[in-house]
Amino acid sequence: CLDIFNPEEQKILREYRQKNFANKTLVYSERRAIGKCPLTPEE
Repeated sequence: CLDIFNPEEQKILREYRQKNFANKTLVYSERRAIGKCPLTPEE
């Protein structure tokens, strides 16, 4: 689901996620709730 971002943005997003979401499942459920990204194993 990061494929809509360029590499620099992806890096920033990953760092943001690591800082703000200790539990990654929180990111998935939040993203699914707002309908931006399906839950995929490779993320």
